[in-house]
Amino acid sequence: MPENSKKVIIIGCGVAGPVLALALHRAGIESEIFEAKNTLDDDSGLFHYISPNGMNVFNALGIYDKIKNIGHSCNGVIHYNEKGKPFANMDERDEEKIYGADSIMIRRGLLTK
Repeated sequence: MPENSKKVIIIGCGVAGPVLALALHRAGIESEIFEAKNTLDDDSGLFHYISPNGMNVFNALGIYDKIKNIGHSCNGVIHYNEKGKPFANMDERDEEKIYGADSIMIRRGLLTK
């Protein structure tokens, strides 16, 4: 590494850590990820919901189709309170037309890999 160059240290290998490392790499910036866990946990957190703005980040990095193909498109989300009563309902059937990307649901372990 040249004397003037810098290396970015990324703490954590959740969703954002590897995405940041990929973006930095494509910009010619070296990075290293540090993660407390020494192995992948395919069942950690079960599912992750990624909205269109997150999917557009994957699109900018050239991995949109790869992520979308291992997830499931969502056409809506309903949030429930602790008593099982719905308190928010989001219709997402037109997300791709409006934002250029669908919302998806994906297993966290698959996304981490």
